[in-house]
Amino acid sequence: MSGHKRMKRKFSCVRRDSTSSFWYYILRSCYNKKLSSDLWSDIEKLISVHLKNIITLYNNETILSGKDIESIYIETLSTDYSTSEELTQKALHNFLWNHNGIPIVPELDNLLLLIQKDLKIVEDEFCSYLTNQIEIQEQSKDDYFKDITNLGNNYLLKSRIIFELLYKSNISSAFTCNSFVALHDFHNENCFNSYEGFLSYIYDLESNNEFNVETSILNFNYTLPRIDKLQRNIHGTLNDKNIIFGIDYDSLIDIQKDKNVTLPVEFTKSYRILQNGNIFQYPIPSELTFIKFYGHGLGEADYSYFQSIFDSINLYSSDTVLIFYWSCYNENIREQIKSQQVHAVHKLIEKYGDTFNNKNHGRNLFTKLQLENRLIIQEILYNDILNPY
Repeated sequence: MSGHKRMKRKFSCVRRDSTSSFWYYILRSCYNKKLSSDLWSDIEKLISVHLKNIITLYNNETILSGKDIESIYIETLSTDYSTSEELTQKALHNFLWNHNGIPIVPELDNLLLLIQKDLKIVEDEFCSYLTNQIEIQEQSKDDYFKDITNLGNNYLLKSRIIFELLYKSNISSAFTCNSFVALHDFHNENCFNSYEGFLSYIYDLESNNEFNVETSILNFNYTLPRIDKLQRNIHGTLNDKNIIFGIDYDSLIDIQKDKNVTLPVEFTKSYRILQNGNIFQYPIPSELTFIKFYGHGLGEADYSYFQSIFDSINLYSSDTVLIFYWSCYNENIREQIKSQQVHAVHKLIEKYGDTFNNKNHGRNLFTKLQLENRLIIQEILYNDILNPY
């Protein structure tokens, strides 16, 4: 199933009555009309886009507070929008029409408060949906470890490979001979064919000196892996029922052209984290050997986190190596997946370079990292690792 279909199914399952919610109306319209890409990070990009649209519509007086809500109604085909602003306007009309007790257009600050509460409902319902999906999968989780007929389909072995790449203190693109032997021993002996067996094995690995390096995890998922390492779930966890969607503060900067505009900081990730009480000490060492990325879309909404880490280690002058791992989940679009990964990495580094006071250093940061072999984009080649001979 494609990413587009998966995301559309998720939001169809979460809530049927999308017209009563501003954000569900936006999301449903975009995915039905394929107005957005399949990337998860684009949900947060949509939040940023439509917040800006709301402020623009108020600023240019297309929407006037105090007027009847019918004043913001626009004639369009059911889902045919020529601009994102038209979609914003239609979504607002539907939202206010279905929101009891609001016959007139509210002040901008009050409207932002309403759609912030609406976003919290989306988060809570999505949290419940994900929790339910995990509970369903929990019943058959051991099945993922029992496919021993094909090395490439064995979940245990693939997880073992990812674990080794992320936790080992070297960056060799190939496994050691001992690693190959160990992987094939697992497969042949079929000793670890359950989830609990897998966890036991991982704990044993962590006690191995080869993996005994100081490691911290910045987790952008909502789940908590059972790994004995310092980690922080930036966006909350399903267990604590405090997951968030949010935007990066820098994405709002261009709105400040009008000095009278109050930025909707309530929608930024930093604000949402504080609001939810997601406080956790996560010291960033000034010296890091590697920073390894895997499974992150590198969306702009998370740039501030990466930039803070890069600042802490003085990326330009340090010896820290950045490694971006990626996996090919569909052989038919291998080149497209690779191209997207390279583009995302390049954009992240270029954006970070834009923050430098020394603009020359900022412009040549990407090239400098490449020349010093401190920027690596590496595919995890499961088949080559599992079938080396």
